[in-house]
Amino acid sequence: MLINKLFSRLRTKLFSISGSFYLVLAIIWTVLTIYLSLVSAKRIATMHIWNIAGIDKIAHAVFYLSFSFLWSMTFFKKLNVHLWVLLITIVFGIAIEWAQFQMNMGRAFEILDIIANAIGATIGILIFIWLRPKSAVEN
Repeated sequence: MLINKLFSRLRTKLFSISGSFYLVLAIIWTVLTIYLSLVSAKRIATMHIWNIAGIDKIAHAVFYLSFSFLWSMTFFKKLNVHLWVLLITIVFGIAIEWAQFQMNMGRAFEILDIIANAIGATIGILIFIWLRPKSAVEN
């Protein structure tokens, strides 16, 4: 009972925040994602957190989970927005990987990064679908 009550409060709070607020967060998150994805390999190496095996794939998943969730929350009143957000997020992730390859800054196009991005984006969409109250949708 307590967990259901807490979940209900969380859902109410999340969906009472305006789409404009989520838009600002989504834009900030997008800019941060672009910056961290396109910064040179030398700069990334100085951060030392990437020395743990597999941590970069987890980071990719978490960033794209947040990315898809924030953009879904921006447009949460629109029916089936989550399908568009998922598609755009996956295409965005592929474009970032391609840009890393094209920029020749020590970063590479990695299929495993794209897979991690897609998994994270999908989880973000599933969380959004799970949280979104049915009454929040406009046709």
